[in-house]
Amino acid sequence: MRTTSFYISSVAIVTLFWFAPTLAGEYSVQELGSSEIRDNSFFEKKKTDVEILTQKDWEGKNFSLADFLAKQTGIQFFKQGGLGSFESVSIRGISGKNILICIDGIAQNSANGGAFDLSKIDLNLIEKIEIYKNNIPAKFGNGKLGGAINFITKKSLQHSGKILASYGSYNFWETSAQISVSPKDSFYISAGISTKHSDNDYEFKNRNGTFYDTSDDFTDKRENAEYTENSFSLQLRKLHANDFFSTFSIYGFHAEGGIPGREDYQTKIASFNGNFLQWHYRLETPEIKSGFWLYPGISGKLNKNMGESYYPLDHIGYLSSDFLEYGILHFSLTPEFYVEWNTNYFESSARIDLNYENGMPRGNSTDWELERFSSNISFDFLYNLNSFLKFGSKIGTLFRQDEIDKGKFILPTGTRNLDKENLDDFSFMGNAFLIFEKEKFPLSASISFGKFFRQPELMELYGVFPGSISNPDLKEENALRFEASAFLEITPNTNLKTAYFETHSENGIYWITSGTFMKPENIGKAFIRGFEAALESKPLSFLEISLRATLQKTEDKSNSKTYNGNQLPGEPTHSYFSQIGLLFYPFTFHFSASYKSVIYGDRAEKLKQPGTPHYTLSVSYDFLEKSRLIFAIDNLSDETYRHIYTPFPIPGREYHLTFIQNF
Repeated sequence: MRTTSFYISSVAIVTLFWFAPTLAGEYSVQELGSSEIRDNSFFEKKKTDVEILTQKDWEGKNFSLADFLAKQTGIQFFKQGGLGSFESVSIRGISGKNILICIDGIAQNSANGGAFDLSKIDLNLIEKIEIYKNNIPAKFGNGKLGGAINFITKKSLQHSGKILASYGSYNFWETSAQISVSPKDSFYISAGISTKHSDNDYEFKNRNGTFYDTSDDFTDKRENAEYTENSFSLQLRKLHANDFFSTFSIYGFHAEGGIPGREDYQTKIASFNGNFLQWHYRLETPEIKSGFWLYPGISGKLNKNMGESYYPLDHIGYLSSDFLEYGILHFSLTPEFYVEWNTNYFESSARIDLNYENGMPRGNSTDWELERFSSNISFDFLYNLNSFLKFGSKIGTLFRQDEIDKGKFILPTGTRNLDKENLDDFSFMGNAFLIFEKEKFPLSASISFGKFFRQPELMELYGVFPGSISNPDLKEENALRFEASAFLEITPNTNLKTAYFETHSENGIYWITSGTFMKPENIGKAFIRGFEAALESKPLSFLEISLRATLQKTEDKSNSKTYNGNQLPGEPTHSYFSQIGLLFYPFTFHFSASYKSVIYGDRAEKLKQPGTPHYTLSVSYDFLEKSRLIFAIDNLSDETYRHIYTPFPIPGREYHLTFIQNF
């Protein structure tokens, strides 16, 4: 009842906002034309602060989202298996649970978002990806220690359409369709729908439970690993009288599949089911006075995850434990106000939002309920000291109040009784930076220093995801960060981007192998420093070259003699990526090679993944003006190494054939 009335109220508020601007004036409505949304804050205008990726970078190339992101400098990916398996990334040695994930600017790291699963974002419905490794715009709210990634869904800005169909290894298939139309000059609609599936029944080397004895290894096939996902997006955009804009968007998905268990103990019983829905409304005012804009908005999210027991039967088929169902239903509502104020010498923006979240148990968990009330204020500015030097800062405050009702909290590893308690938290974060940038000058640079705090997310404390367990005993983490970066335009078609980064963290939250699961744990102290460089060049009209490298040192600096001085879990000391593209119309060839040094899955450095190369190849053929056929091969060398999630083997070589038709 609470959830239903909650969303009825939400829809009523959106309806009021949608029609209010039209009722407020009687001026004629102008043609909508191109978007007037001021999505690009001053951070995005600085070449050293953001990386922007578009559809052409991933379409038809058979990349999982985490794998694709990890082809950028400073980013490492984590994946648990085939299609639909849990995915996350780390940025510059900072755990993936400490990276702000946004869809259309709406933060996903709320009560359900501490462990946001990147595999649930369908790239077919995404138009652009923005990666912020250091300075995060205030429009996203308070930042995370590790930066932010914003996924922008298809926008309704022009008449267009697209259909996509793909088939590949392990009975993989996907289809998607997008369309943008304008019933009249002042109103646009954009919609997309996508579905994908894989049996995930790939072969792998089963170590038969004896990880260090290869004599009894045998070739096995993954069972109960099938995965199916359906997703959609919708955006409505309207120009009202008096130059007010309204934008309403919805994004959602339904996913279900089997949970095969570890390599030597697969089960045909376990499964999971996930549902997600997000909506957002924003009103864009015309320029209120010189250089001042106001954007009120409201958003809501509904997330339900359910899992069933991993191992209800023992090796010989006898019941070894009760059959368990465990899950959580979470919903949230967030009204927000975002403003921009720009002059010739000064640019600034601020965001204020209030947030209500509620989490309730499903399945065998009983009674407990968690409510979170939070308020967030973020402010950033950039001041032009002279024609080439700019000074800026971002400040954020966050207040949270959690109310937990006692009850029984169930995970595959056991039951925990929660006590009734109220928790209050206030945190402050901020950074300052200098930017050296002059118009038409080929070199720009920036330096930044900041202090960050973060409370554990509710999903890290009480969440549910396949292959992972939460930890109610997590502590607050904080960090000091420094960055120096530079961008050099060598020629109009060649540029070099470099950065040095350094982080000192305390009680950092990392996801570490615990038995056959991943579990978040605090690492008392850690020190991370590194250097990254990316060269992008198109020396000839038919040749594109990308070279990227990340060198880093990550140290566990805790007081434990067992772990002190060890490499942080999931972080290689160096990684490289290179790609060459040949464009001989109507054919395009892309070949890429990547390498990561040794990665450990635990703090004691016992779970070791060797340094491994990875090769991909894609060939596309354009025909009939707007049609394209793409053939892609992933993992050319058929490497079947273990990922850091040691119990979960990943697929070997994969083939995909994709057809795309634009309208």
